[in-house]
Amino acid sequence: MRSILLSTLRSHSGRLIATAVAIVLSVAFVVATLLLSATFTETSANKMTTNLKNADLVIQVGADAVLDEDGERKNRPLDGALETVRDLSDVAAADIEAFTFVPVDKEGQRSFAKVEGLLEEGVRWQELESGGWPTATDEAVIDALSADTLGVNIGDQLKFTWSDGDDAELTIVGLSGAQNIGVFTGAPLVTVTQEALTQAEESSVSFGGILVRGTDFTNPEQLAEKVSAALAGQPGLSVETRDAVVAKTLEEVSGGADVLTLVLLSFAAIALLVSGFVIANTFQVLVAQRTRDLALLRCVGASSAQVRRLVLVEAVLVGLIASVLGAVLGIVAAHLMVALSQGAGPSGALEPLIVSPLTLIIGLVVGIVVTVFAALGPARRATRVHPVAAMRPVEAVAQGRVPAVRVILGSVLTLVGVCGLILGATSGITLALGAGAVSAIGVLLLGVVYFPPALRLAGRAISWISTPAQLAVANSTRNPLRTTATATALLIGVTLVTMMATGVSSARESFTKQIDEGKPVDLIVSAQNDTGLTEGVISAVTGNENIAAVAPVKTGKVTVTLPDGEEVLVTAEGMNPAETQAISHSPIELPEPGSIWLGSGAVDPSLEGSWVSVSDEKGGIDEVSLKVHLVDDLNWGRALLAPQDLVSLLGDPVVGKIQIKLLPDLGVQETQSVITDMTSLSEEIVVSGGVQERLMLTQIFDTIFLVTLALLAVAIIIALVGIGNTTALSILERKRESALLRAVGLERRQLVSMVVIEAALSAAVAAIIGLVLGILFAWAGVSALGVDADKFRVFLSPPWGQLVLVGVVAVVAGVAAALLPAYAASRRSPVRDLASD
Repeated sequence: MRSILLSTLRSHSGRLIATAVAIVLSVAFVVATLLLSATFTETSANKMTTNLKNADLVIQVGADAVLDEDGERKNRPLDGALETVRDLSDVAAADIEAFTFVPVDKEGQRSFAKVEGLLEEGVRWQELESGGWPTATDEAVIDALSADTLGVNIGDQLKFTWSDGDDAELTIVGLSGAQNIGVFTGAPLVTVTQEALTQAEESSVSFGGILVRGTDFTNPEQLAEKVSAALAGQPGLSVETRDAVVAKTLEEVSGGADVLTLVLLSFAAIALLVSGFVIANTFQVLVAQRTRDLALLRCVGASSAQVRRLVLVEAVLVGLIASVLGAVLGIVAAHLMVALSQGAGPSGALEPLIVSPLTLIIGLVVGIVVTVFAALGPARRATRVHPVAAMRPVEAVAQGRVPAVRVILGSVLTLVGVCGLILGATSGITLALGAGAVSAIGVLLLGVVYFPPALRLAGRAISWISTPAQLAVANSTRNPLRTTATATALLIGVTLVTMMATGVSSARESFTKQIDEGKPVDLIVSAQNDTGLTEGVISAVTGNENIAAVAPVKTGKVTVTLPDGEEVLVTAEGMNPAETQAISHSPIELPEPGSIWLGSGAVDPSLEGSWVSVSDEKGGIDEVSLKVHLVDDLNWGRALLAPQDLVSLLGDPVVGKIQIKLLPDLGVQETQSVITDMTSLSEEIVVSGGVQERLMLTQIFDTIFLVTLALLAVAIIIALVGIGNTTALSILERKRESALLRAVGLERRQLVSMVVIEAALSAAVAAIIGLVLGILFAWAGVSALGVDADKFRVFLSPPWGQLVLVGVVAVVAGVAAALLPAYAASRRSPVRDLASD
């Protein structure tokens, strides 16, 4: 049998290419998924804990460590703890993370920067791109991206306005790399000496903790015990290892579960499902094409076991070679995805690919095992038919009967899976993923039940077009197993694309909506005085080419006399409802005429619905009686009024704020440039808003979408290979029928049209069913994600335009995959096919 095996591999190498392609793509899918999942997880952890990369321990700082018994800020509260830690023999380096936020100015270009103290070298996480670190209190380092935005070079002077009001000119001595920014928001990151940071008002300085690095031979857990013992007498300090902090951070961000990693790892299971199906169909084609050869072996003395073993050994060899190629392709594809992610900005960029030998071994084992398992059915089928019967035409041995076991098993799995999906939608993503896999297998097994009726229904709409169309409709419903096998590969691909596109879109829209509700305005330019914004500032803001719309906010001081006679001075604001709604990302409620909105946090709740007297600050205008409405997210000291009520109180209120909506396609750097331009207009204004948080979120989801899109593209390619294989099998089974049609007058082009119409009909029905299933699976996943990510409200938001495009592309792809087998069938000689028996 060895010589027969080698001869078969040589003589049928062309037939094995389709099998090898399916295996290569499948293994590449698994390997790329595992590599990207590990890289994404590591990247997420590192980006969220960039400052810990050189630390073994983190000493967390609580309120008791910073405040005294009277609640007052201690003088240099962490210096004692730092010295205690540095004195330990097992500690190689330790330093305090301290930072503040202050305005910086370069010749009129202003921005708000995060200013942090330079850490001791052993625990320093910042990295230089050029220049050197600050060594004196009048030196600083700024990140390279912000330096470009502000027009700052090494050697330039940058003015700092510290929180105590003093200005200082610092010389830029170095530029830090973009990777230092962690989750990039576009705001400048400035590093100064620890001594320079003391120029800021002490109460404005925040502490991230104390970073500790042990000696080379120190175990982090043992070091944590020693540091904890040394700090036992100092309240408000807790010691944790870096790994523990990273794990806790990931858990907090993901709402109690590493949801994104679970979703990415689920692609491995999906890859196995797609791969197994396509490889099984490929071997079915291969065995069907060699039915006569295998029967001839049986006739000359080969046993059923030998023939079955021949097919399986062939599968092992093909699986091994193709798996090695697939593993290499997976590494290359993953490297390409990492390289492409660099264009998504510092927050979206993945770190260098993590290639683990275990991942490659898993890919090889999976490729071989799935190939052999998928070949078991065709191998059994090759020996199940009697040799004499197998010597007859292929059509005679083709089976169209639907196995009852398949229907029963499919029904049970579908029912169990659907129940699990419903339960998972209310309990969490882990159960939902498992239930989704079970229900998907059940739905695929039941395809022979629901797919043929759907084809008959769709066929009625096109059967009148032409004779090839009538023949295509008849052929598509004649053999349920064959027809379902042809369409299932595309059904899997469309379901996957729809599910993931809907899932990513839903997550993006849900998170964005939450930001929009909390911070519905892109930017707000606010005056830091009672005289409001000057005409020059207003003109410059409204004339900026990157601004889509603006809404001025009129402001002024008014006196509110409460029912108990207490008088409260507040800053009243009035906004035009139409203008405000035009710049907002979510609906905004504003006061009706005759009412005043006050913050609920500092007043008696019984004031809700009561009437208060309101007058201007100087009492020059008669009092106005307004009805109180308490608002939770309104700070005390502010009040909202209808514009006409504000005018009646103040006459001509000033413009104290301008609310801004930016153009929708601005990137991080362009947005930061706008913020810098706004901030640079005057030292008397402050720029705030939710646009940077929204952009940061968009960067993260762009990276996720890029990775999932690449993985799904591979799945679609695998599906197209499956369509081509099953179409080839379908044509092979019907070669005598096709030859007979040619003999009675069917032209070559009509034969091609018949096959193409049949493929288009199957693809259209598969696309529709796949879209429906994908949305249902996405609903379950989104609902389960909402349970796990309890900090966010997640809702279903299908991208309808993209889904319509998916359906169209699926039909075109199905037709394209059938063209080559159809053309090959039209080139066959009818006389030769009719003569075969």
